[in-house]
Amino acid sequence: MITQTIKKLYTLILDLLFPIHCLGCQKQNGWICPNCLSNIKDFSFDNELLKHSIQIFKYQGVKDLSLPLGKLLKQKAKNLNYDYIIPVPLHKRKLGYRGFNQTELLANEIKKELVLTDILLKTKKTKPQMKLPKEKRLKNLKNSFLIKNNSKIKNKTILLIDDVKTTGTTLLECKKVLLESGVKEVLTLTLIE
Repeated sequence: MITQTIKKLYTLILDLLFPIHCLGCQKQNGWICPNCLSNIKDFSFDNELLKHSIQIFKYQGVKDLSLPLGKLLKQKAKNLNYDYIIPVPLHKRKLGYRGFNQTELLANEIKKELVLTDILLKTKKTKPQMKLPKEKRLKNLKNSFLIKNNSKIKNKTILLIDDVKTTGTTLLECKKVLLESGVKEVLTLTLIE
């Protein structure tokens, strides 16, 4: 209880000293203000605000961006039928370096009670996909994911979450492993396609 109070006080002081400005309009109203968030209708690489927000979220460790970005994903997922949500996992070394899995935070914003993080694992450290040409991406990820316990997901529909889909290689490899383990269907969802 005391720790939470201290955390809230610390956050309040930081917000007063260094107020957060919207990445879109620069107004002092959160990382992405409600107005700018409502204007994000295009989920493609052409949407500069969305691209910039994801980069800051992933590479500068601004976990609070999971709230507005997760809200966008939740909106995209509202007409989908699924049993569980599985975020694309990070290798434990990358997770340790980054401190969080951005896809897990996004998945939690959709429906936390359906998120499974201990089923699909990334066991092989690979090179970042975005730095590789298309033809080397699949080889880079081959045999890097595995299923730890498939009994919970057998014959279920899974919503697989990632932040960005460039060539779709990561999603394809994860989907393949999930289907081979007995999953009935895999739906995929990303912020940018």
